[in-house]
Amino acid sequence: MIRDAESPCQTVDRATAIHYCHYRRMEMRDTVRLGITGLGSWARRAYLPNIKRMGDVEIAALCTRSRANMDVALKLVGGTPRQFDSHSEMLSWGELDGVIVATAACSHRAVVEAVLQAGLPVLCAKPLATTVAVLKTPERHTAPGGVFGEFRLREKA
Repeated sequence: MIRDAESPCQTVDRATAIHYCHYRRMEMRDTVRLGITGLGSWARRAYLPNIKRMGDVEIAALCTRSRANMDVALKLVGGTPRQFDSHSEMLSWGELDGVIVATAACSHRAVVEAVLQAGLPVLCAKPLATTVAVLKTPERHTAPGGVFGEFRLREKA
């Protein structure tokens, strides 16, 4: 248990403390610093151009195993985001407020779990997992505080 600095009488568990410290750090900055892992066509066509349009969001880190995808993404983003070739290195950097996971579908679950374990909010491109069995395994984690959300895309009727 960890004692909450603003309320000396209250103790909180580690996950809650990470969650609290993360959001306190965000309150002190004017911009949200995002990391994006997976820089394939979906990230380059959808996420990067739209995030770049947002004035209060900075693409602080990019992560991919493909040098070609990194080069294209850097041209789209501009600036000097940190470059990583593994999501674990990007998460260890410790300077992000959230992560977008746009890797291959077969890796979504593992990367999302790593991001949640780091105490960061995550947006994951669909699908979260490739089979129902993968979703039902006991290792599945939720965000600090037990919050977990999902969104789905649907074709217009």
